[in-house]
Amino acid sequence: MERTRPILLIENSPSDIKNIMGALETIEVNCPLIHLNTNKEASTYLKTRENLQPWLILLGLNGQYSETFNFLEAIKTDNNLRLIPVVIIAASNEEHKVAKSYNLGAAGYIVKPCDISGMAKTIRTIMQYWSVQILPTEGTGFCQ
Repeated sequence: MERTRPILLIENSPSDIKNIMGALETIEVNCPLIHLNTNKEASTYLKTRENLQPWLILLGLNGQYSETFNFLEAIKTDNNLRLIPVVIIAASNEEHKVAKSYNLGAAGYIVKPCDISGMAKTIRTIMQYWSVQILPTEGTGFCQ
């Protein structure tokens, strides 16, 4: 499925960035990818209306996870952003982090595979799922 709107990847781990970008290339995702290292950079990007808004956000859950949860909550309480699906990509499946992610509105939570092959399988599954989903378009009144 080809999309004109980008995927936004928010991740600061060099090895995870390499695996995710390699996986997207391996499965030939046909949409732009925007990579930002921090939630602050992503917040600035998303609030700049001239920027093309993503159709999917892959949000890394690293180190300072309370910061990531604050960012997720800000997205899901913003009427202009809340319909963008956010998939958490984390190093572990700690129950409290999984539960908090879903409670704050994450569309999914996955544990990062350690290699490009495993990541490609995971990203392919995410892309297949979202390729059959019907999302409201901007301006439909759903957000009001």
